[in-house]
Amino acid sequence: AKTGILCYKTARFLPLPHCQTLGLKMPELPEVQATVDYLRERVEGETIVRGHVSWARSVLPRDATDFTRSIEGLKITSVFRRGKYVGMRLSGAKQFYLFTHLRMSGSLDVIPTDFSIAPHDRVCLELDSGKSIRFNDIRKFGRMVLCESPDDVVGHLGEVHLPVDLGSLRGKAPNPHELAIWTRAVDEHGRLVTDHRAEFLL
Repeated sequence: AKTGILCYKTARFLPLPHCQTLGLKMPELPEVQATVDYLRERVEGETIVRGHVSWARSVLPRDATDFTRSIEGLKITSVFRRGKYVGMRLSGAKQFYLFTHLRMSGSLDVIPTDFSIAPHDRVCLELDSGKSIRFNDIRKFGRMVLCESPDDVVGHLGEVHLPVDLGSLRGKAPNPHELAIWTRAVDEHGRLVTDHRAEFLL
């Protein structure tokens, strides 16, 4: 039996942990990471065969026609997190990156392409496997940004260097003063880094 919820926004069944990202609030980093993990298992290695944008302002910096034309035929080589952005590395004749910020009410769902488009599905990316990625956003605050360099979108986040050794925290309470300053960090791929009693996020 599958575990999940029936999403009231899209009338679709969504498995855990992805359904945990659907609250009408700004997603926290564990929720963004849950979305990345959800997508990584389902769409890495897939090729986008067709794109459809129903709300033009959901995509940047290109218009909807240019966005769909540019993204068709690109292969999703990796899914990763950078800050609160869900990132996809896309390869083809040129390499692109697709960054999605869910904002207040956005979600990224992977469903069969023949499922009807829900009222708040702003962007649909059809894959060669018969599945599609649906960007559902009831409040229209979320954005998808297609770019050639990650620096165009997440370059301002910079690099984070930890002043403490994560291994030194194992088995004992961390220094509260250090954690007050360094409560957020990522590894080189932007994935969640945890060590027992300390959790470091960007």
